[in-house]
Amino acid sequence: MKYNIGVDVDSVIRNFPLDLVRVIRREHPEWYNEKYPVPDQWEMDKCFHATRDEINQVYWYDHTAEIMGNGTPIQENVDYLKKILKDSEHNFVCITSQQSHARFHTLNWLGKQELNFEAVYFKKSAEKWLVEVDFLIDDSPNVYNYWRRGRSSDESFILIDRPHNQKCRATNRVANIEEGMRLINGEG
Repeated sequence: MKYNIGVDVDSVIRNFPLDLVRVIRREHPEWYNEKYPVPDQWEMDKCFHATRDEINQVYWYDHTAEIMGNGTPIQENVDYLKKILKDSEHNFVCITSQQSHARFHTLNWLGKQELNFEAVYFKKSAEKWLVEVDFLIDDSPNVYNYWRRGRSSDESFILIDRPHNQKCRATNRVANIEEGMRLINGEG
């Protein structure tokens, strides 16, 4: 069966936490907290010795080009996704939450990775469930909760396992996109 599949960007195909830590350690070493080598994206003010606004300033404004436009790919997911974008019968779209002034950087990054999605949707977390897809591959606990409520089920939500989403009781938790596709295709 042919499906429409949505794929998120940050912490699914782009290693946002790694790049944020790298920039913080270089630009604001006094903010770095060794207790949290991988920051929880939802509680960053607890992971760094800085306020949420100060951290947002770093990645949404001061270093957006570096973190969003030249971010580190999660290589196993990018490589697999590039392959299936060419060979799969399914339609793939990108669904990501990005502020308007940072969208160019994400589109540029997707191009550098040669990820040619059918479409790219910039949606707030609360709106991703409204995009006409059969499945969504995402890491966000917020998106998961909105999806579950909006769609009355989490059966078509594929949660990429990350430290920040351990409290989610998702039906479909996977390590990577390849495992997610095996679930979608009824192979696992």
